[in-house]
Amino acid sequence: MFTRTTRQLLLSATSVISLFLYAGCKSKPPVQNATPQTSASTAPSNVPPAALRAAVGADLAAKCTQNWDAVCTAKYQIKERLNTLLGAPVAASLVAGDGAVTGNLLMASGCQPHVCPWAGDAFVFDLNTSTLVVAIHESDTITVYGSELNSVESIPKPLLAWIQDRQSGMTPPPKIGFAASYKPRELELVAGQEYKVPPQRQWKIDGLLPQKMEGPVDADLYMDGEVFVGDSYEVHGKFDLNIEQKQKESLIVRAGSTVRVGDSRETVKVKETARQ
Repeated sequence: MFTRTTRQLLLSATSVISLFLYAGCKSKPPVQNATPQTSASTAPSNVPPAALRAAVGADLAAKCTQNWDAVCTAKYQIKERLNTLLGAPVAASLVAGDGAVTGNLLMASGCQPHVCPWAGDAFVFDLNTSTLVVAIHESDTITVYGSELNSVESIPKPLLAWIQDRQSGMTPPPKIGFAASYKPRELELVAGQEYKVPPQRQWKIDGLLPQKMEGPVDADLYMDGEVFVGDSYEVHGKFDLNIEQKQKESLIVRAGSTVRVGDSRETVKVKETARQ
């Protein structure tokens, strides 16, 4: 059992949140739609026939299977596909390095300096089917995005080999999780249950009102992890949270943190977005 300290974090004057700490705190321009007549009058007369365009596309595909580069990345819209699959903020943070193609599969992987054993990412792109599967390793979890069957057997072999290599280097090995193409969502947290923010995501809590209760006041939320309070404070560790007046500063709970709703309220709504 944790004993609540008497030290209270004092926030800015606009804040109405009390945090009791168990662990440390530190402080394109628009383009007009052309009419069909305009499009016809301005269309170039030297457009190659469909058969020639297909041949050019086939030549590029053949080139990309031999030497992947930025032209191939643009041709196959890798960045746009990653943004759709993961959410733009997450895709922008990937560090997968130069790609190498084996057969019809492009494989790329990488990691941040100094944290390679605990964090990294990789993806496989199929030039024939245009499918993309991504794996992101964070500490004790490797999350696979884009796998249709949500099973180990559905992971492309080069990516599975990368995952297994990561698992063999850690004890206990990271668990494999699966996630669909990401879309922001709203969740309702129920009192009495503990919830964990998924990898590559964050939760935003807004607009909580104080609860009128007789007798000793229980905490509104119990948290363990990393939380941003408005733009002023970043709090790490175990702490509980009480709402004294209407909440005016957002709480951003980062990936890996746990949240439990206190007995003072039945539910709390959170908005889940891609990690910023």
